[in-house]
Amino acid sequence: MFLTTIVLTYLMAQRVHEIGHWLILLIYGRNPVMGFTGIVQLWGVQPKNTSSWSQYTDPITGERGWLKLSSLPQTATEWTIMLLAGQITQITILYLSLIINHISKNSVTKELTTIIALINSLQQTLYNLKSLVLGSYGDEYFLAYYLQTPQWTIHTILLSIYLTGLFLTLPKIKTKSRKSTLKVLLIMFIAMMLMGPPLMMADTVIRTQMNNENLYFQPIMGFAAPVLLIDTLLLASLRFLVRKMKRETYVQGV
Repeated sequence: MFLTTIVLTYLMAQRVHEIGHWLILLIYGRNPVMGFTGIVQLWGVQPKNTSSWSQYTDPITGERGWLKLSSLPQTATEWTIMLLAGQITQITILYLSLIINHISKNSVTKELTTIIALINSLQQTLYNLKSLVLGSYGDEYFLAYYLQTPQWTIHTILLSIYLTGLFLTLPKIKTKSRKSTLKVLLIMFIAMMLMGPPLMMADTVIRTQMNNENLYFQPIMGFAAPVLLIDTLLLASLRFLVRKMKRETYVQGV
């Protein structure tokens, strides 16, 4: 279960969130290049070839950086839609999983949708709680500027949405005892904590190598080549894990 959780956490939370941003930027014709945790970007250094990057100025601090886009969003509305897209995609996956879980009679489908719903709701509940207490420099930081609203308001709304999803998901966890349920939540938490640092370190490598125009790190279909490779391998491994779960369910039923 731990391996399945890590794979699903990456694909159904981190990747789904970033694909939401990518899709909106693609629709607006900005030709984004995505890393593991967001748009490939450089701060504190100028790209060696500025023609394939767009310079961006933080509207609050005035700090300048470079984003791997053919052009920047041109209006506050476009920025807002793009920044919201990650959360909207993740919320959609969360509640769609709960709906499928409710109507499905297949035990494997129920188990997978429970894990997906739990991953999305728990991850974002913890993230928004942390952000309310400590603040954040993520999408909501910029979203607050473009919406002209306090950042805590955005986190509070998101927290209520994800916390509701978490409360709806918890009863669907089929364990023998409350202690076992806590163990499942602990596994989820550990998987999330372990996933973050390696992804951020990988993105640092991608930014550096893309700036150096390393052939093996160039974009393919809007994603840095290593990102697309890892995504493909993990999708294949997820398919294997699902088939394994189905076989085990079949054997138990015989």
